Amino acid sequence: MKTIWKRIEAHFAATPLDLETPQGRARAKRWFYWIDHHILRLKWHNFAKVAPGVYRSNQPDAARLADYKDMGINSVLNLRGESKTPFYAFTQNGCAAADIKLYTVNKLSARRAPDRDALLEVFDVFDKAERGLLIHCKSGADRTGLLSAFYLIDKCGETVASARRHLSIRYLHVRWSSSGILDMVLDDFAAVEGAKTLRAWVAQDYSAEDLTQRYLTRRGQH
Repeated sequence: MKTIWKRIEAHFAATPLDLETPQGRARAKRWFYWIDHHILRLKWHNFAKVAPGVYRSNQPDAARLADYKDMGINSVLNLRGESKTPFYAFTQNGCAAADIKLYTVNKLSARRAPDRDALLEVFDVFDKAERGLLIHCKSGADRTGLLSAFYLIDKCGETVASARRHLSIRYLHVRWSSSGILDMVLDDFAAVEGAKTLRAWVAQDYSAEDLTQRYLTRRGQH
């Protein structure tokens, strides 16, 4: 069944995105709803407040972006990266229609150690994005959880122990799954917390390659 689903995904991904024709828009919407699982997000938004003027959620659609604008959200940080698939086009169009500034960071994954340059880029967005700010990925569980914790540590002065609540089962993050590699990022920083700021640690000491090797060893995969 998994192989069949992968073939369906590959088939949709291989076809150029077309939002200019009714047929193309209908096809893109089918991809968004079924391949990208937006059907599950129609009622479940995984939305929560991170800090004053900062929020988190799963992938929003245009209607939700319009609602978020009405509640004071002016900036969106998309952690899913740029893509030729429909979700990114819908995000761009929805933000433009709602007059929301869109920031996108590439090279972040729910199941791989985050790229150092991507994390530094996130800090840059934290500094320049207008509040209210919405942070989102696909499900709003893993990447969003880690970067919500980063926001609290970096901008609000919270401890790792406190900020870690945003990377938890409350938001459907499962530490003992492959996304547990993101918990190791916080674990590693906690070891030097108080001696270095999070930004300095990421810039000077963090290594995605080293973390990945230690994670695989811990799981008996290396």
